Amino acid sequence: MSLSPHKFNKATYHLKRVTEFAKQYFKLIKWKSNSRILDIGCGPGHLLLQIEPLFPEDYAEILCIDKLEEMVNYFNSQKRDPRIKAIPMDIQTTSLSNDLKGRFDFVFSCDSLMYWSNIRQSFRNISQLMNEKGQLFFIWTKKGDVHDIYKAMNKIHKWAPYTSEFKNWTSYFDTENPTKALKTEFERVGIEILKSETMKSSFEDEERDNLTELFESLDYVSKRIPKSDLAEYKDDYRKIVDEKLTKERSSDNKMKWILPFEYIVVAAKKSC
Repeated sequence: MSLSPHKFNKATYHLKRVTEFAKQYFKLIKWKSNSRILDIGCGPGHLLLQIEPLFPEDYAEILCIDKLEEMVNYFNSQKRDPRIKAIPMDIQTTSLSNDLKGRFDFVFSCDSLMYWSNIRQSFRNISQLMNEKGQLFFIWTKKGDVHDIYKAMNKIHKWAPYTSEFKNWTSYFDTENPTKALKTEFERVGIEILKSETMKSSFEDEERDNLTELFESLDYVSKRIPKSDLAEYKDDYRKIVDEKLTKERSSDNKMKWILPFEYIVVAAKKSC
């Protein structure tokens, strides 16, 4: 069990939903010719490649960034349009490259925002990355399930030294009114919301292990664990993941495992 872009790339639960939201929200976007597009938290790239056909055909470039080099390397090994490039970069950086400032007409991010620990620095960077007419589309879940797992692992004495940064973890937008919190943070950096909504959804699978492997494919802490302890670590990790899943009988009388969550979707533009 370890970080696995290949395994994560197999997770297709959210592709249909994200594509549907993108089709709806992209109607609010005023596309310009030769757009420069930024994908934040691209992972192995399967989601970006899923919605890439929705972008204007004449886009100039898509730059994809992720703080995990394993994800970037995997993405760059995949077949894709030559205008798409992935580089390792953390959106929370305090040393943003001058070459990237004001470069992008459109910023896209899916399922990464809930894992940012420094929201204000991230949004400050995003505002600087957008040009004066820049626009964005974000979609993410209220809770950061992977980090929540590490927070639970931190309560187990044996794994506490490896998960110390998650001891007091909270997802910034896991509140009763996430849109209000988002509006406040956007206004700080000159970004105006065009449309935003939250809705309940879920990942569903007849095989529990498929959902468990989804989390395991994102487990970058496991590489810190001594090999002699990995089996025990894996057992504890899976137990915590299992606690997040519920079991129901489907309409065709088959049992299915469910991971419930809430989506937050937003389209916005640079206002100053």
